[in-house]
Amino acid sequence: MTDLMQQPRNRSAPHLFVAALVVWSTLGLDRPLLAAQPQVTEAAIVAKQAIDYYQNGNPAMAAELYRRAFQLDPTKADYLFGVGRSEQKAGRVREATAAYENVVALLPSTNPLARKAQTALAELRADAAPTQAQNLANRPLVAEKVPEPARAPEPAPATVAPVPAPAHVAPAAQPAAAPAPGDWHRPVGWSLVAVSGAGVVGAVILAVLASKNQSDLNGFKTSAGLYDPTRITPTDVGSRQTSINSLWTGVGIAGGVAAVAGGVGAWALLTAPSPGSPVQSMTLTPGPGDVGLGLAGRF
Repeated sequence: MTDLMQQPRNRSAPHLFVAALVVWSTLGLDRPLLAAQPQVTEAAIVAKQAIDYYQNGNPAMAAELYRRAFQLDPTKADYLFGVGRSEQKAGRVREATAAYENVVALLPSTNPLARKAQTALAELRADAAPTQAQNLANRPLVAEKVPEPARAPEPAPATVAPVPAPAHVAPAAQPAAAPAPGDWHRPVGWSLVAVSGAGVVGAVILAVLASKNQSDLNGFKTSAGLYDPTRITPTDVGSRQTSINSLWTGVGIAGGVAAVAGGVGAWALLTAPSPGSPVQSMTLTPGPGDVGLGLAGRF
């Protein structure tokens, strides 16, 4: 047992593992894993675009994008709350009220986002009350009519109770969101990575051919290291050596192309705006003089 513990560890395994990772990344074998994006991540990207439109003074487009995000991920009531805030800022009180009511219906009353929705509803109703009073005050006066002779009272018509609106209103289908700026990085990056992989494969093939041809040519040498003139002519030696040199030149060119394409492709992928991991949470808080929207998470 003591002898086994004192034996030196095999340190070649970590190097082999690192080399395998480099080959895997260079040849682009991990591209299918990176290309898979869940629907929840797409909803987070659309919500991020909605925040940009809201902050840039376009609440109508922000409301449309929030509806699209809620369609993709109906579990995120934050997106529905964003619809209400955007519609409220756009001056569309009816749509904002419906969105806030749906948030209240979807969440428990103790949820902080539900309380924010209830506060926003109270603000909308408080703002609507003076407007209704002003409309009543601005109505034109009607001249008094001469009272007609008393008649027998007619039975009042039966009143029909208004049907309450459904708690949840399905969002309408919205146009696809515009791609985020800088999306060209990924196709260009992956194309260059593919070129780099092809260069590596080509360099390996040319190196194998050059080594094989050199080995065949060395078979004509004697024990003294000279070519046997009875088996091969100097002209044939020269032509074969020229072909071998051309193959090694091709190895250098292919390796250079692979290195340059791999470096540029890696730079394009690293600088591309990546969606990243799914959004963890979304916080919508009112700010001074306006409504501030924040999206917490990684992209």
